[in-house]
Amino acid sequence: MNEPRMLIADEPTGNLDSTTGTEILDLLLEVREQQGLTIPGGDSCRGPAARCDPAIHLHDGRIAAPAA
Repeated sequence: MNEPRMLIADEPTGNLDSTTGTEILDLLLEVREQQGLTIPGGDSCRGPAARCDPAIHLHDGRIAAPAA
């Protein structure tokens, strides 16, 4: 419980202004790097997804292409 290997994030930047969304994503990426976490998540905006590795774009419920 205190040292998870995975943190699931469902639209962690949803409904946030762009500055706050960037800060939240920065924090998640920092935690991922420091603790070696896997952080699967979803986001309806391609901006945050472009900073993630790997990023997958879905269209009509199917994998369309890597997010760009």
